[in-house]
Amino acid sequence: MTVKATTPAVRPGARRSSSLYHLPMDTIQQLLLGAIDDLAEYGATRFSPVTLCARLKLPPSLVNYHFGSRMSLILDASVLAYEQYVEGQEVALDEATAEGQLAAWIDSQVAWTIKHSGIASVLNFPGLTGPSNSEFTMEHQSRLEGAAVKNMAVLSTIVGRIQGIPQAEEMMTQEKIAAYPKVALATAMIGWLTLGHSVWRSGHHIPTSEIPVVKQQTAAVFSAVIPTAISMAKNPVAFSESAGAAKVTR
Repeated sequence: MTVKATTPAVRPGARRSSSLYHLPMDTIQQLLLGAIDDLAEYGATRFSPVTLCARLKLPPSLVNYHFGSRMSLILDASVLAYEQYVEGQEVALDEATAEGQLAAWIDSQVAWTIKHSGIASVLNFPGLTGPSNSEFTMEHQSRLEGAAVKNMAVLSTIVGRIQGIPQAEEMMTQEKIAAYPKVALATAMIGWLTLGHSVWRSGHHIPTSEIPVVKQQTAAVFSAVIPTAISMAKNPVAFSESAGAAKVTR
């Protein structure tokens, strides 16, 4: 996968000299990609720029010099990691069948979240395990939203193909999604289903992890996620009405 290391904006506290961007891009990439690895494993709370720089054999001063602060590096790395995740989700479209594409999309999300649980916690629980919502800049928010819209388009395209919608042969746009409420409904349902599933798989729920009946049923529940998602894609109305949601006619 091609790495897209977007050069961050100058942060408050960062040096604003004309030589700021003389730092080689490969060094910036090293810091960003190294931070992604460390955040994925340790989370934002335990993330140490000093440890990162020691591992990369770089002076720790480069973090403040370029990013402005430890928190700014966490923010930039987390956003880049999410963009890489969404880019990886598009690979699901290479599968031969629509149902295979949905299974690949779900498997990819689960695998990424398990591997990057520390970053997933930053994005899913802002302020509890790392930066708060207010610490994400407008640039960060825009990049995250853009990536999320792209990921939703991929999932909606797969759902549209499962529902046999001709327009889904090409990537579904926001306008197309809005024109097909059943696609939008199924996309939302599957998105929430897989988010909860991936977060559960990536963590360790202490209160229930050793309860025998939970341990016995866990594998069965996990194996049912993809068939359930496929059923949701085919007939989201049946699921929504069983839950008491408003009827969708189109």
